[in-house]
Amino acid sequence: MHFHSCRKIDQKRWNYHEIITKYNISPEDAIGLWIADSDLPLPRKIVRGIVKRAKYPYYGYQILRKDFAENLLLWHQKTKDVELSLSNFFFTPSTVFTVATIIEALTTFKDKILICTPIYEPLFHTIEVLDRKPVVVPLIVEQNQITFDFVALRAKIKAEKPRAFVVCSPLNPGGRIWTKEEMSEIVKICKENSIILIADEIHGDITLYQNQFISFLKFWEEYDNIIVASSINKTFNLAGIHNGWGIVKNPVDQAKIATILDQRHISSSPNIFAQAACISCFKYGEKYLQTSKKIYQQNLEYIINTFKEQCPELVPIIPQGTFLCCINFEKTGISHLEMMDLLIKDIKVLPQFAEDFVDSCHCFFRLNLAIKPKVMVEVCQRIIKIVNEFKKTEGEIINEK
Repeated sequence: MHFHSCRKIDQKRWNYHEIITKYNISPEDAIGLWIADSDLPLPRKIVRGIVKRAKYPYYGYQILRKDFAENLLLWHQKTKDVELSLSNFFFTPSTVFTVATIIEALTTFKDKILICTPIYEPLFHTIEVLDRKPVVVPLIVEQNQITFDFVALRAKIKAEKPRAFVVCSPLNPGGRIWTKEEMSEIVKICKENSIILIADEIHGDITLYQNQFISFLKFWEEYDNIIVASSINKTFNLAGIHNGWGIVKNPVDQAKIATILDQRHISSSPNIFAQAACISCFKYGEKYLQTSKKIYQQNLEYIINTFKEQCPELVPIIPQGTFLCCINFEKTGISHLEMMDLLIKDIKVLPQFAEDFVDSCHCFFRLNLAIKPKVMVEVCQRIIKIVNEFKKTEGEIINEK
């Protein structure tokens, strides 16, 4: 796979102005890893489909293309093993927008919305800006494995009586793919308590190694108050095209969501280039997806092996899905603020830290695996060098005392 310079096209994660604004550092030699998009270029066959539509000199209002609808349904049949109809879908500019629309349509002001943390911060923020109340149940993180705390979950539901539950599947951060048993328990709890289950599945296509993703759509026969928010923006790096969708079964919910979309003047079909890009990706993207996953795994294996050999106090939480890897630095003895200074100011490696994921432990940072392998080597070597130097200096200070 041939990589191009992302700085030349002003990709946000590599843009000098963005780096200066966000981190207040000189952008020279900085490595941006904080945004979950990719440096992996799409193949020519996919690009040709977008360019072909761009060359046709009419860009007015467009209906939902028949070939888009057909390939959308085929994609979900192939990747999620579900049979859907077009009536199950509604379209939005992004997955977070989809979640916000569902919450606005199906809950009311001051309703309580359950989430498990750590979680992607914009999901939490969305609940707050819509004037709903987030109800937080921390996930269990033990021996670098992440699981639901079902005892705490049931207790919190009994006490707070939330109207909806927002679940990130696979989990961002952490990359945990929930098992069928865990998902079944979540669905059971929601059904018993008449809770709307909202699943953000935007990373669902990106499975690593032999892990298998199961969509919450597979549980519709058990409970029809499950709504999935997704897109192929992460799968094929299409975030800049502004495209997302929700998948809903319940006709009453469909009508309420349609009302909100109409009030916001959101088109009933994706924009011209979103449809063109999706059609190309649906039809010709399988090889790219498999090649991408091999690169993510190559970068992940380098992190695991190199940290283990050269700085074992940095412990990766090995993702089962997503192209994101969290590094637990608790064993280094370095504080959250110290680690931020070391990485951002001293070595200009720019990951995301725990506060971006509504997490109280403040003992991890998240790296993006969707980069050139040689850049990942540089990232790891910078981190290892500065952490080992800091530990050595701290040890010398302690010995002097």
